[in-house]
Amino acid sequence: MEDVDIAHRLKRSPNGKKYILLRFKSRMTRNRVLRQSKLLRAKGVFVREDLTPLPPKS
Repeated sequence: MEDVDIAHRLKRSPNGKKYILLRFKSRMTRNRVLRQSKLLRAKGVFVREDLTPLPPKS
């Protein structure tokens, strides 16, 4: 719980799935969760990142 900044539960989708949006306190934690997404998928948890990409470094 100390790694999550905020969480939102979304309305149930038409196909019956429940979605939860999470915002992590640190980018390192988020990256660690994204790297472990294959292991989480085996347990029925699907991780997606639908964010705007970071701007290129100047």
